[in-house]
Amino acid sequence: MNRNSVVTGIALGLAGFAVNWFKFELFFDVHLLFGSIVSMFAIMRFGLATGTIAALVASACTWYHWHHPWAIVTWTAEAFFAGLVAKRSRWSLLAGDFFYWISGGLLLGYLFNEYFIGASLRTVLLITLKQGINGIFNTLVATGLYIAFACENRGTRDLPTMFQTLFTSLAIFILVPVMGYFYFGINDSFHRRLRDYCADTAQICDIAEQDVALWLADRRYAVQALADLAGSVAHMEQPELQRIVETMHAAHPDFKRMVIVNKSSVTRACAPRLDEYGVSTIGIDLSTRSYNAILRSYSASRNPLSHPLLFDLFRGEAIGVKGPKLRIIAPVFVRGAYGGAASGVLNLASLQEVLQEIAGTSAMAITVVDQRGNVVVGTKTSLKPLTPYTPRREGRSSRSAWG
Repeated sequence: MNRNSVVTGIALGLAGFAVNWFKFELFFDVHLLFGSIVSMFAIMRFGLATGTIAALVASACTWYHWHHPWAIVTWTAEAFFAGLVAKRSRWSLLAGDFFYWISGGLLLGYLFNEYFIGASLRTVLLITLKQGINGIFNTLVATGLYIAFACENRGTRDLPTMFQTLFTSLAIFILVPVMGYFYFGINDSFHRRLRDYCADTAQICDIAEQDVALWLADRRYAVQALADLAGSVAHMEQPELQRIVETMHAAHPDFKRMVIVNKSSVTRACAPRLDEYGVSTIGIDLSTRSYNAILRSYSASRNPLSHPLLFDLFRGEAIGVKGPKLRIIAPVFVRGAYGGAASGVLNLASLQEVLQEIAGTSAMAITVVDQRGNVVVGTKTSLKPLTPYTPRREGRSSRSAWG
């Protein structure tokens, strides 16, 4: 290998890189690339070393497209293997390329996609089959171009035989339309199915929005009813008030806890009466909570709430097990004055069951986030509550009524 081979290989490789830059997507990051036409032509015209260098440079574009280097290895090995077979045997470059894709190419595709990328077996076979068809087609086109070049330049050292010329011409005549149908047919089918999936997703999103809004509205009404009841029996003794809260909590099992606090934000009644550690939940001072200022500001402005407040998910530490909690709060008014608040801590598992029923057996993921963009609950167990949620560009988000 001399300097001219290296320079020519790099120059042709850059030409192949430019061709690879224009990708033809079949579906979801599965593309047809035609840059190896240049590198295969380089093997036939300038030799194995030049063609292999061209393949290495041209295939570097796949790192930009697919964000991994394994296609560079696969396609550089394709050029080297097919060129070596053609050089040391009586096989044509096209036959060597076909043999590569049913042997080494298939093995490399499986190893890289299965063990390094982590794709499923079905995806591995699909990608490897696509790469094989793409590579063989490119070699066929390169062979046709070389035959045309050789016929125009009869001083070429290796003139094609009549069989090669007829076979290549016939194969191109048949396979180019087939390849066009393959691309446009799959692409059209994919986009039609994608439109159907988008329509189904939008419909399920609307259903989820309505169901979550209704689910929250029902729980808000329960907290409002508890606040109204607490305001009407403000002078009731604690045991009786505790019995009322326990009855309300038993009627609404989707609440982990229901609480009534006095105007000093000290718990008067709570159900369950004991937390998960067996400690009493009565008499706990919650005056440092941020929602107290909000409730008092509404009361001071004489602008009553139209509905109970649903606060962002927070990490509760005052009562029971520490962890993410979603609270609904309504102020208690006694003769028109602020007299405390009624609240309920929602059971996130119940809301998750609602989302899972909506999603069903589909691969769709539904996630509820608060106004700060933190995860509240969702169908994907990998998304933990209180973690920031980063929506996908292609996804859809809807603001639920009541929050």
